[in-house]
Order: sequence, then C-alpha cells, then structure tokens
Amino acid sequence: MLLCLLAAGVFLVDCSSKEQAKSPDQTDISNTPDDEQNFDSSSQDEGANRDKFNENRHPTDLPKDADSANTDKIYATDGSEIYYESSSSGFAASTPDFKGYTANKVKQILGSPSSIIKDTKTMKSMLTEDEQERIISLFKTELISREEAKAFYSVANDFVLGNLDRYYIYEYKDKNIVLLFNTESDTLAYITPNPDYVYWR
Repeated sequence: MLLCLLAAGVFLVDCSSKEQAKSPDQTDISNTPDDEQNFDSSSQDEGANRDKFNENRHPTDLPKDADSANTDKIYATDGSEIYYESSSSGFAASTPDFKGYTANKVKQILGSPSSIIKDTKTMKSMLTEDEQERIISLFKTELISREEAKAFYSVANDFVLGNLDRYYIYEYKDKNIVLLFNTESDTLAYITPNPDYVYWR
C-alpha cells in the first residue's frame, strides 16, 4: 500500500487506486488528519455531534441548478450532501454540488477574479496550507460548523491528490476565497465555504 504525505504535512493518506477513483467531491481516506485539533478542542467523537448538524447534510431548499438560483451568491444545488464522518477505519466527507455554475456564471455573480491560477504547484499550495487557514478562520468565527470545516478541508485536499492538470482556480483576494473549476466542463467543483459568498444550508 502506497502512502502519500501531502505538502502541507497534515494528512497521511492511502493513495491506492480505489481512493483515486472516487468522485472529486467525496473523500474516503485511511487516516484522520493530524491537525484535527485545529477544528475541535473537545474530545467528543463525530457521532456525538451527528444530530446537531444532520439538518445541514441534506438541505431541502436548494435550487435545481445555477439558472434556478438567486444571483446574490453561489448556491449549492439540489441533491447536495454535506458531511464529515470518522471512525477507527478512516473518514469520509462530502461537500455541495454546484450544477450549472460555469466560470462566466460565477463572474456575473462575484465579478472578475483577482487572478486565475493554472500552475499545479501553486494550486496545491492554495488548496492545502492557504485553504486550511481560511477554513480555520471561518470555523473560529463560527461562520461554519466543525463538521463543515472538516468536510470542506478534506475535499479540498482530495483534489490535490488527483490530477490538478484538469482544473484551474479563480482567486478573489478581496473576498479571501478560491474557486476550483474543471477545465473540461468549465464548471465549479469547489469553493471556499464562506457563507457571505456561498449558500448550502
């Protein structure tokens, strides 16, 4: 079994082909993150808090797609699941879908990005160390829950394990968010979970 250590130095993960075959918005990794204390200062396990965030896992008020959504921010679309679960055998995470959100659609809502990044080395750094800082800040200011923080951070790192040549990033420095797009479909795959700019619950 091949083990990979991410550049951020925070995840030790199973890089078997089974894990790589999973969809980009789902993560199933063999070990829990070493930096879990950043998101949780308590010793409670995930199951103890499951009921608290259960209503956020399967939202019922999401639009069908981008064309059906309001235009004040980016909206997760119908069928999205948001969760993070851990056990002794590993953990699994899922973040929202954004059906129909192309780069042009996003620009109509958020404006032009500060920069467009296509260099894989830069993208890896942005999705690991930089995104970790953004998510921890959102969690500490109580804009997102602990479960949501772990889910989004896990999925961001999962993209790093895949082929980033198939993606590019829009960076909005003034909003302190990044958005990851698939180059083939030109659709949104991931966004920093700042509730000021994205709605999922």
